[in-house]
Amino acid sequence: MITKGDTQPESPTHPLDGVEHRLLQHIKDDPTILGLGDLEFKRALPSCRAGQISILLEDPAELSFYVVELQLGPTDDRHIIRVVERWAAESKRRSERRCFAVLVAQQIAPRYLRILRLIGRNVPLLVLELQLSEDGQRLVGSPRFTAVKLG
Repeated sequence: MITKGDTQPESPTHPLDGVEHRLLQHIKDDPTILGLGDLEFKRALPSCRAGQISILLEDPAELSFYVVELQLGPTDDRHIIRVVERWAAESKRRSERRCFAVLVAQQIAPRYLRILRLIGRNVPLLVLELQLSEDGQRLVGSPRFTAVKLG
């Protein structure tokens, strides 16, 4: 069971590898690196595929939550569906607060940007591109996140 402050979700199908674990730790230590404001790390959510990290962040000042679905490598249709499904579940669970969906990937193909624009009309969606420096299975330096304009 995941409790507040856990950095590694329990998942029988996919434990975090070295790069994923270090990336999650960077975000846990300083959620502001995402560029979304002064957010607090609430918990990691279970992930089932390699290269995925799911996180719940909170902005206590604005009484809002951010559901972050991060995928190493390029985004794909499963990644997009996952962020919308998680957002819908958290929005329902926390109906008194605003909830944002945040999709993060190292590459976002133009064909997916068109789909994300359509989704963004009904879902408060933020899209970030991730730049990593890796040396094999080691994360070198801090990750960088860049907002992708949907409008």
